[in-house]
Amino acid sequence: MVVWHSVEECDQTRYSHTGTHSGSSAYAGLSEEALESVYGNSLELSRKMYIQSLLICSKPFNLQAGIESFKPIVSFLKNAPNEIMIEYGFKKIEKDKNA
Repeated sequence: MVVWHSVEECDQTRYSHTGTHSGSSAYAGLSEEALESVYGNSLELSRKMYIQSLLICSKPFNLQAGIESFKPIVSFLKNAPNEIMIEYGFKKIEKDKNA
């Protein structure tokens, strides 16, 4: 667990706002790329679990009938990472073209 005693101390580290501290990864011998990969995979698993739990809870509460935009919201949650990556890819291509 990382504890900072001031904002300045926090800013002086390679603190990620996601709560992952580089000191722990260095201690474990992980490279930056490995840490990003593990963190990305963890986020993907938690995203899938969130969607699944939302769908499970929606049945007894009949959320599909009660919330008009329920299906589009779930669809967005399922597809958001792909859409974000595609958008990022297009922006990168445009940036490389203009460079």
